[in-house]
Amino acid sequence: TQTLWIRHLNQARKRGLYSLSAEATLFDVKRLITAGENLLAVRLYRQIYKGTSFKEAQKAIAQIEKGIKAKREIYT
Repeated sequence: TQTLWIRHLNQARKRGLYSLSAEATLFDVKRLITAGENLLAVRLYRQIYKGTSFKEAQKAIAQIEKGIKAKREIYT
């Protein structure tokens, strides 16, 4: 499973969705969510907010995703 995770991470990097070269921000998390990469978004969220459990990060990502979807509905 570790090899699969690394492959998934490298594919996201090639698509320009995940970069470790700069300090991660919530904008990066939102970009991953928009691209449908919620697991990577959870991982990045936990890197930003150290000490956050996986479940807490999942809940936060779900809330951010709801906000993104609500904004899309307003503009469409």
